[in-house]
Amino acid sequence: PEVCTVPIPTDHEAAAALVRARGDRASALLIGPGLEGTDASDSLVRELLATGEGTAVIDAGALGALLPWIDSGELKERADERWVLTPHPGELARLIDFDADLEDAGAIERGRALAARWGCVLVLKGAPTLVCDPAGAVFVAGDAPTSLATAGSGDVLAGTIGGLLAQGLDPLDAAIAGVH
Repeated sequence: PEVCTVPIPTDHEAAAALVRARGDRASALLIGPGLEGTDASDSLVRELLATGEGTAVIDAGALGALLPWIDSGELKERADERWVLTPHPGELARLIDFDADLEDAGAIERGRALAARWGCVLVLKGAPTLVCDPAGAVFVAGDAPTSLATAGSGDVLAGTIGGLLAQGLDPLDAAIAGVH
């Protein structure tokens, strides 16, 4: 199988129609890199996630679209352990309305609790990077190279995880392999 890219129109309705039409054939969804967090894009993200039944990686600009589901407690039901969220500390802080220091002693427990509450795999990017499973397992990647702090490396990570999901790996295994 080959990866195909399709330019997305800037008009919201046209973009939504194109993604919906193409999404029916996709085995995995990666949404967020390069996406601006506007009301229109947030609406599109929620629509795609609400109607899709496959696995998904939610990164960067798409993470903010999850706030209504986090606030209402719906995220766990919607994610149903099929989604991988990949926030860096700033994005995580916006999602939980708390300054999330992933280098403190409570980071592992906080990641474990959030993964369980949200019903999805969390890749908490930082030093170290944590992969947290909704069932309670936490994997620590403490030896990540400094190049991962380079702008755009999170997009590559999200793409790697998305590619592994598309090949049939489950979300936890795809996240662990992608981080590695």
